[in-house]
Amino acid sequence: MNLSDIADQYADRFLEKYSQRLLPSQLKALNAIRGCRTPASGMTLLECNGCQFREQKPLSCGHRHCNRCQNTDTSEWLQRQRQKLLPVEYFMVTFSYLNSKTGKKETRTLPGEDFLWLVLKHVLPRRFRRSRDYGFLHSNANKQLSLVQLVLHVMVKAVEPVIRPQFTCRRCGELMKHVAFSFLKPT
Repeated sequence: MNLSDIADQYADRFLEKYSQRLLPSQLKALNAIRGCRTPASGMTLLECNGCQFREQKPLSCGHRHCNRCQNTDTSEWLQRQRQKLLPVEYFMVTFSYLNSKTGKKETRTLPGEDFLWLVLKHVLPRRFRRSRDYGFLHSNANKQLSLVQLVLHVMVKAVEPVIRPQFTCRRCGELMKHVAFSFLKPT
């Protein structure tokens, strides 16, 4: 199940419950996620390089909080972060926790509208930026990071580009190229 499926199924209940607390940026993110890879985001016309078969496909929304659109960018970002790792022992725990009384992992079951609220709480207001790194890990501190890596004898591997998936013809299996795009005017 995709996030867009959950958003479609629970949007009415979500808006009924959280509309008074919702920021415009969060509503925009919700609408982008719901419209991603549907005609609402626009269409692309593809043509097969082999048999010249043509077909239309919906475009991605491109929103920074859409899990479908940002998968490749997230993978590339993770590769860049791996290059910053230093040969020291440290640990970070994210998203899971143990119940201190029983020592077992806890699972939390939420109604769909509450799950959407937790996802959309991470959407920043317009013109805000999330800061991720400080000190020598900051993106403007490449010289300091290189110096620390040199002192610690860290061998940095080249980042391998993430290959974006390509469309293949359903008739002959050859690659397809983009011929035209169409976008709906925002209302």
